[in-house]
Amino acid sequence: MASEILATRRFWPGGGYGDAAVRQLSAEWALVSELTRSSVWQEARSAWSKTRRAVKTRLMSRKLEPEEIEYARERMLGSDIASEIVDEIQGAYEDAIQFRRENPAYERPQAVEPIHNEAEAYEAIADGEAAIRMVELPGWDVICQRLIARHMAHFDLLRDCDSKDAARHKRIMLDTLWPIAEVQKTLDRAAAAVAFIRAATAQDGTDGATSPR
Repeated sequence: MASEILATRRFWPGGGYGDAAVRQLSAEWALVSELTRSSVWQEARSAWSKTRRAVKTRLMSRKLEPEEIEYARERMLGSDIASEIVDEIQGAYEDAIQFRRENPAYERPQAVEPIHNEAEAYEAIADGEAAIRMVELPGWDVICQRLIARHMAHFDLLRDCDSKDAARHKRIMLDTLWPIAEVQKTLDRAAAAVAFIRAATAQDGTDGATSPR
């Protein structure tokens, strides 16, 4: 089924909490959780907290030049950022688990252009088979990773940006996921085409085409 076919093996925003997303988020949280339980992580956090306290003390002294104040503020924010990322990863994992607990029969929504005839169906199936061959190449996963990273970077900027920059960040967010979404549409339409052929051949009493993986 097309709901089992992802244009990327990675979880990506808007994809929902399907099986692939839950597996990835669970694996990521298991790795991060192991890290945060380690003594080296605790030592690092202690060192970062020490840096934060020292910088805060300097800021309160009011003896810094303007450029030093800006640098000090960056150091204070930077000392907390890794822990904030840990919280975000844990939150995403817990959201996914809760969602699947409440919706065990998850199926990703599909919206495809209708198949009008067998010629269109076979063309869509051929396109889907080509897309599958591309998705299975390791290089596609690398590209998807970079696209998603860029999407998330602009998502983070959107939360804190000036209102006049919001539209630009939203546009870039959509643009960066466009290639992944287009490949997914191709795969979904191929699955719809297989269903069309099967329905048509069933009426004739013949065997239908097989579904692309």
